[in-house]
Amino acid sequence: MTPDFILPDSIGYLLTAFGVVAVAVYIKSAIDDIRTARHERAVSKFKAEVEADKVSRELADFYTTAAYGDPNDCDYWEETAKQFMGGRS
Repeated sequence: MTPDFILPDSIGYLLTAFGVVAVAVYIKSAIDDIRTARHERAVSKFKAEVEADKVSRELADFYTTAAYGDPNDCDYWEETAKQFMGGRS
């Protein structure tokens, strides 16, 4: 003798809704992980390039701009910018 077990429609809809929410959260999490991995790869590549030759025009320009924006620590920012300028003065 097998008893018939039938869920009410409301519980079936509730389980379906939970499943849809779980899939949406999983997809959003996967997309966030991909974005984070891309960002970390770009940052590590940038750091490796800076370490390789210790010349970064972007960083030199950034620190030079910081020197002009901060008159109290202008000398510090200029010295830091010179470290990344390499051959240019």
